[in-house]
Amino acid sequence: MLQIQKAKRRQRWKRYQTLRAKNGFTPPRDYRFLKRYFNQKGQKAKFIQPAILEFFANMDFVDHIDTMVEFTNQVKNIKKLQTKKLQINHKKARSISVAALLYIVAQIDYLIDLKYGTKEKRLKYSKKLGLDPHNDKLKYLFHKIGYWRYFGIKKPYKIPRAIEDVLFLRIHTNTSDKFEYLNEIKKFIQKQVKLFDDYEKEYKFDDAVKEALGNALEHAYPSDFDEPGKKKGKWWICGFYDKTDKYLEIIFYDYGVGIRESIRRNLDQEADRSLWDKIQDGLVHDGKLIEIALTAELSKYKRYKERDRGKGFKRFRDFAKALGYNCTLVVVSGNGVVHINIDENQEHINSHKIQGRLDGMLIKWQIRIGEKDGNDTI
Repeated sequence: MLQIQKAKRRQRWKRYQTLRAKNGFTPPRDYRFLKRYFNQKGQKAKFIQPAILEFFANMDFVDHIDTMVEFTNQVKNIKKLQTKKLQINHKKARSISVAALLYIVAQIDYLIDLKYGTKEKRLKYSKKLGLDPHNDKLKYLFHKIGYWRYFGIKKPYKIPRAIEDVLFLRIHTNTSDKFEYLNEIKKFIQKQVKLFDDYEKEYKFDDAVKEALGNALEHAYPSDFDEPGKKKGKWWICGFYDKTDKYLEIIFYDYGVGIRESIRRNLDQEADRSLWDKIQDGLVHDGKLIEIALTAELSKYKRYKERDRGKGFKRFRDFAKALGYNCTLVVVSGNGVVHINIDENQEHINSHKIQGRLDGMLIKWQIRIGEKDGNDTI
């Protein structure tokens, strides 16, 4: 009976469409009803293909940096699509480092702002695309680091029993240089370990973190920075303390222009002619540029000749050396990665090129309070 009724409506609508093409057509009483019925039916039948952003099984900046590059490429491809419908598939995720998760949060944030503008757009959780329900460690990490909270999702699953051997400093973001969050970071550190046993160490820590912030506001986002979806001056920070292996990590990230463009824009041509030429010609990979910034004094800046901002990258290194613990400083930008390991007052620097490019710049300090066990997963 229902099928017959639908068929009759369709016949009447076709007849009305034929009559409407002729002069002197007077719409019958049910014309508006049928028009609304078939228009709504057509809209419902229209399917908008969503853009899908997928997590990989293992994601970090050490052994699986290729997955971070591939994730970045996904973001670039989605950026080009017209659709505003975005789905994030977490199901493949098995092991993700805190630094990788901070980077992922920033990239998703970028896509949301790009697709939906500045208005608040909360994500919805789907069990079909959610985390492996049996991976309690990953579920606990996403909850405690503030991943769900960041995107406005409230407890999408039953929170696993607390993993007591890891304490987390929740993700924080801002675009301001008023860095009140610095005190919260120091409180978190002091609660776990006696790191600042003298003023000099605390001063160098403040200096290093403020330098990361200063780099984001002054160099990562130049005055003409205007990339759709990216907020000028935006940065992210988080951290954690592993009570079992006794090491602390603080991670900072910005999605600005990266090391190469920053140096190219700010380094005075008179500072080092050979370096300038290599940068202009693309003969130096980004890992080497980071190493130069960390170990040399790039003080002849176009806009900052009267200041010592060019020496700022060295402050990250100075902080690590001042602690007296075994430390690792990692900086990732573009197609380069630098590891500086400080072990018993000996310094080992390793810079290398990666296949593909990463967005912005990530800085991580890893401070080992106890014995070093060789575990390095940033």
